[in-house]
Amino acid sequence: MYVRRPGEDRAWLARGSLDLSGDLTNWLDRQILDIGEARIASVTLKGAQGAPLVISRTAAGADFTIAGAPANTKPKSAAVLAEPARALQSLELDDVRPAPDMPVPQSGVVAATYATFDGLTVNLRLFEHDNANWVAIDTTGTGASETESRQINDKVQRWVFAIPLFKAGVLRTKLPDLVEPPPKGS
Repeated sequence: MYVRRPGEDRAWLARGSLDLSGDLTNWLDRQILDIGEARIASVTLKGAQGAPLVISRTAAGADFTIAGAPANTKPKSAAVLAEPARALQSLELDDVRPAPDMPVPQSGVVAATYATFDGLTVNLRLFEHDNANWVAIDTTGTGASETESRQINDKVQRWVFAIPLFKAGVLRTKLPDLVEPPPKGS
């Protein structure tokens, strides 16, 4: 029901209903981060075991390279090498919990560090819990990115976020995912 005062064009809602049904996560701003690949200078991925995988480039728009890759290693393609750099682009949550209620475990954690050309560093710690992929995030910033880092930390540091499986898979990228298999017999 709407009402309008005589002589005024504006109408006012006098009676209505509010639908509170459904999943509470639908009420949340689902976007955690949105840092595009163009800003990313390097990505360091470290699985629960093993040496870190580092991809980097010297300038925005340049192709990524794999640091410390064996000489006979052939990357699958420039697009495949860039895939880990896209993980922060449109990173959305599936669920969220207060960080004190779900501390990051001491083992089984994948660590990812993203460095941008403009001084922002984003650290993610990914772990599994109850068949979901959870991530804790913190950032640091220098120069122009110091303010951005503070804003991101204000938004994310008190929480852990369940993220989609495909984004978690990108954070678990290993060297064999990025390079052609070695020729048989070598």
